[in-house]
Amino acid sequence: KASEGTTWTDDKMASHKAAAEAAGKFTGPYHFFRVQWNGAEQAQHLFDTAGTDWDMPPAIDVEMRSNVDDNGNRLVSQAVFAARLRNCLQETERLFGRRPIIYTSKSMWEFLVGFTGWESAYDLWVAHYTTGLVPLIPTGWSGKGWTLWQYTSTPLDQDRFGGSEEEFLEFVGSAPPPPP
Repeated sequence: KASEGTTWTDDKMASHKAAAEAAGKFTGPYHFFRVQWNGAEQAQHLFDTAGTDWDMPPAIDVEMRSNVDDNGNRLVSQAVFAARLRNCLQETERLFGRRPIIYTSKSMWEFLVGFTGWESAYDLWVAHYTTGLVPLIPTGWSGKGWTLWQYTSTPLDQDRFGGSEEEFLEFVGSAPPPPP
């Protein structure tokens, strides 16, 4: 996590990134979207915090933190939420020079945003903790499917990529390893 809203930053982001890279992992920044603030300003905050030296595209996290939802993400209409989020996504793409990925679950997306018609233009990083063979995905991606799937958070967050190793390397913009 790099940022949230327009002011919060993770002071451990750089050390987490360095540790992941030292372990040979691909890295990417994510921003927790908060509907109370202007989407473009949130994108700028993510860009100012994280910069562009990452393997993976930036991710915009669309969810609520708890049933209480102390960040207010459920306090506006779906139309308002969708408009502010789209503004954030478009500005993130402009600033980073690559299309962000949307991190969400089926229930969060359908509750907060609903169906917009534009969501499938973005790759989906779906959160669905299950031992099942496929995750539940929001309706807007039903024809496209998921790109990344966070299938568990125990003992740590663990994800799958919805393609081959070569497709993953293309996704992160890395060259495939040379043949043996």
